[in-house]
Amino acid sequence: MTTVVFLTNTTINQHMHKLSSGLVIKHSHPFDNKSTGEPFQKHNHTSAEFIFLDQLSNTVFWIYLYILFLIYLLFGHEIKTRSHVIIFGNPDLYFLKNYHAPPTQAY
Repeated sequence: MTTVVFLTNTTINQHMHKLSSGLVIKHSHPFDNKSTGEPFQKHNHTSAEFIFLDQLSNTVFWIYLYILFLIYLLFGHEIKTRSHVIIFGNPDLYFLKNYHAPPTQAY
């Protein structure tokens, strides 16, 4: 549940700030949505908040990709082979494995 809340926050509340040095910081947290049409938001953060929020936003993204990769490694092969077991284990679908047309009925 925590992951879903983090991903929802990252998706809905993501915005950018342009620092005086020209560096653009992207992060997400709930904020006043009055200026959502502007490319950079104007609310204030300390330098420590900028760094923390930027790293947190990027960390959540990389953790999400890592989890998806682990799921693929752990269950990807099983998902691929399970469909073959369903098709080839069913005697009614044997012709799919045999690659021959079904026999015709002679009258």
